[in-house]
Amino acid sequence: MDISIILSTSRRPQILSRTLQSFAELNTEYLQWEIVLVDNADDAETRQLAAEFVESLLPLTYIIEARVGKNFALNTAIPKAKGSLLVFTDDDILADPDWLVRIWEGAKRWPNHSVFGGKILPNFPTEDVTFDIENRLVKSALVIADWKLPEGEYKPSMVWGPNFAVRSCVLENGFRFNPDFGPNSGRYLMGDETEFLYRLDQAGHTPVYLPEALVHHQIRPEQLSMEWLRRRVAAYGGTFAFMSGLPHSPLLFGVPRYMYSQTLQAFLHYLRSRLFSDDKTRFESELMYWYRKGMLLQYWIGVPKEKVIVY
Repeated sequence: MDISIILSTSRRPQILSRTLQSFAELNTEYLQWEIVLVDNADDAETRQLAAEFVESLLPLTYIIEARVGKNFALNTAIPKAKGSLLVFTDDDILADPDWLVRIWEGAKRWPNHSVFGGKILPNFPTEDVTFDIENRLVKSALVIADWKLPEGEYKPSMVWGPNFAVRSCVLENGFRFNPDFGPNSGRYLMGDETEFLYRLDQAGHTPVYLPEALVHHQIRPEQLSMEWLRRRVAAYGGTFAFMSGLPHSPLLFGVPRYMYSQTLQAFLHYLRSRLFSDDKTRFESELMYWYRKGMLLQYWIGVPKEKVIVY
């Protein structure tokens, strides 16, 4: 078997249906491939949807993981996958028809590398998107990975969950996803793939960017609201604080003292922008305030003494 696509889902059959349909339209040419779909909610609609795509001759294996958490689901799928290259993605992507071919050919061009990441572009529900999608925090919130880089080695922090691949021989050494990260029943720490890929990088598996390996992220209407973006950016700030570890600086109630001043400055800048600035500046300053606020809250909740990853 050449490629195994691995993805987890939890009670999103309508979104998942579009993803599986895009898989049905893949140009697989000479590839031997399969899909390992993990239902992380034991959902009847998801089970029925999977059965319908199996009946339409999609090479899909459906399994259930009762432990709530995306990374539990992915870890369950890994030993069941038969491919020499494991392609990880999410249940809300639309694959470019040549996606698997581009990944496979890219892996052949880099035989001494084992980790590969591709491009992720947004699929918006409307053409009326008013905010700046080139903003760094917006890209992180909406999972847009368009790095303007040529094919070649790049940082593990730039490899994102909807589009990356790992040779199965590497995972036979015991590398698995950390279930403390990612969507689960408790506090949501983003960056689960980053933490996983950083450990691989530390073991000598530097990732390679394959810009022609393309998927589109399905953006839902609610993800275009300011309320959703605030929450997401705050979560991103909290994850950055957690992964950066506790700095060697004076603390106040467990929080680096400089974080109070940085958050206050961001808040004051946001207030000034509401009075005197254009829409773009107001938007950017509001996101930065919520990013700093998320960092401060995470420090208050608690972070490791040492760095989890280095961005």
